[in-house]
Amino acid sequence: MALDKRALLRAENRPNGRLNVYRAGDEIERVLAELIEAEGECCPFLDIAVEREGNEVRLSVSFAEEARSSPVVQIIQSMRGVTG
Repeated sequence: MALDKRALLRAENRPNGRLNVYRAGDEIERVLAELIEAEGECCPFLDIAVEREGNEVRLSVSFAEEARSSPVVQIIQSMRGVTG
């Protein structure tokens, strides 16, 4: 994702999801809002939230245990954590 290359500070896998932390900025928040809207239509089993804290924007994606077999969830879980 181009957004990750430009603004990702760190990411971590969680047992039932993932947390990506980006540099705060209007463009970043706009792109994340568009992503949430698109994913909400595609994958209603994902719980996606964006929260701004100071100079960071946190994108949290979580899912119920029942959704673990979904291809989308498997992709999320295969992502590696990164530190920027």
